[in-house]
Amino acid sequence: MAEAPESDELEISLFGPAFGEALVIHYGEGKWICIDSCIDESSGRPATLVYLEGIGVSLETQVSHLVLTHTDGDHVRGISTLFAACEQAQLILPAALDDRHAAAYLASNCEPENPRLSVGTKEIVAMLRMHGERKKAKPIHFAIQDRAIFDEDDIKLTALAPDDVSIRKYLDSITSHIPDVGTIERPPPSLKPNHSSTVLLLETHNGSYLFGADLEETPSAGWTRVLQNSISFRAANNFRVYKVAHHGSKGSHCELLWKTLNNPTSILAPFVHGRHSIPNRDEAKLIIDQSARSFSTSSIRTKKKKRASSVDRKLRLHGIRRSSAFPSGGQIRYRLSATGVDQVDLFGAAVPLSRIS
Repeated sequence: MAEAPESDELEISLFGPAFGEALVIHYGEGKWICIDSCIDESSGRPATLVYLEGIGVSLETQVSHLVLTHTDGDHVRGISTLFAACEQAQLILPAALDDRHAAAYLASNCEPENPRLSVGTKEIVAMLRMHGERKKAKPIHFAIQDRAIFDEDDIKLTALAPDDVSIRKYLDSITSHIPDVGTIERPPPSLKPNHSSTVLLLETHNGSYLFGADLEETPSAGWTRVLQNSISFRAANNFRVYKVAHHGSKGSHCELLWKTLNNPTSILAPFVHGRHSIPNRDEAKLIIDQSARSFSTSSIRTKKKKRASSVDRKLRLHGIRRSSAFPSGGQIRYRLSATGVDQVDLFGAAVPLSRIS
């Protein structure tokens, strides 16, 4: 059975079933931060909730912050359930959601009569309603570049993105997709690239830790704006861990960022949806070559069914074989002792990145 970290031990655990990802961070004295949410396939509950309960953490009193980095469905599954359990946690949202256009966009796509309402939108709306109804709820903190989320003793958590320009690009992209009330006929489009994603920097006396969420690199945007404009990022040093952005896709690759990080331990959750999967072998090699160590929460191989059903048998008569849509999920656990000794442990389907495919 897994054991909780020591009170003076840093832990970063990444979960991912190849469709979704979630982070949980122990930053000392039994205090935790949850970032995004995904579902544990064996229980159907949020993976971080299952893990924290399993090691004896009281989600009600020990989770200090719950962060939603952006609104993509693979980062929000189960987040309303997680927030319900974390009764004293401060909610951290991307600054783009603190805008009337974003509110209108979200509201227009959460009408009860809309049968195509996405799971992700339902989760966000449920979480926001819960926050509004919660007595003594802490005010929502909207993350924007170089705004500290907390600064306690020698532990500091700061947002590096989005900045004002990126938020404006996001809002411009959604304005044309806000329908008139009662006219929704299809779900909102997938907005690419992701301009509103929150990037986080954790700093301790032993080093810095970068959590890239789904920020992508585009000309004069994305990581370029972090590198050029973030005072907090430029002041950070000794990067130990990088949660690779956007599942390790080539679109998130920024050469100058990797040079600044200088061979960190890289961790990622892959993304598999139908025939589309990231990172591919070339993308994985880019990360491996720039990292001291690199790990994935899962391989991107599909699982074979253990036993053929009647449907499978009929399909095989026509030369068709089925496999699971998603690989099994796993956990990457990084722990750093007070003396500066670190260790990475892999659980479930987690593998070194070199074995991802």
